[in-house]
Amino acid sequence: EGYLQAVKDVCEKEGIVLIFDEVVSGFRFHPKGAQYLYGVTPHLSTFGKAMANGYSISALVGKKEIMELGGLEHEKERVFLLSTTYGAETHHLRAAQKSIEILNQNDYEVTKYIWSVGKQIKEGYNALVKQYELEKYTRLEGIDCRPYFYFQDNSLRTLFAQEMIKYGVLIQGIVPSYSHGKSEIDQTIEAFDKALKVLKYAIEENKVDDLLIGGPVKPVFRKYN
Repeated sequence: EGYLQAVKDVCEKEGIVLIFDEVVSGFRFHPKGAQYLYGVTPHLSTFGKAMANGYSISALVGKKEIMELGGLEHEKERVFLLSTTYGAETHHLRAAQKSIEILNQNDYEVTKYIWSVGKQIKEGYNALVKQYELEKYTRLEGIDCRPYFYFQDNSLRTLFAQEMIKYGVLIQGIVPSYSHGKSEIDQTIEAFDKALKVLKYAIEENKVDDLLIGGPVKPVFRKYN
């Protein structure tokens, strides 16, 4: 509570530009971004393809006095370059216009639905974890619109993903969509049930690594291969 505002206060005191990366949170946490949800406006923000429903587009936005430094109407040193390499691909811009229009309709209906889907999946998973007494080993954490898996180690994470694939669900994380309906939610939770049964057996019998078809997954950001 108050962390982001405290960071902004320090930045403004020390003359540091505060930048929020909203590529994931923008339009998902709220159509106006996580900054609106938490009541803290940074100096610059980045947004990604969520603003165009998957079309390749991004945006750098921020305070006028900073953004103008990338333009031509000043004599100061240019601190960054605004490129128009893809400027001719206007269908991306039209997709963004329409997506933002829809996201702002009906009291943010789309975003609220995404939160609802994530909540149902998170509650379903954690209820099964409790049922199988696996709280020590795994759970779904985080904000409802973008929950994330916790596993005690990567072997368990890999075994879980492997079993989910067997039951028709390719899953790395939870990214709720407006396209996810009751059937998709039910299918996912049913697959959770079957996969967690395997995890419970593997843990109790000390056979986690034996049940893996391949090696355990590795973190994307790691020091050594």
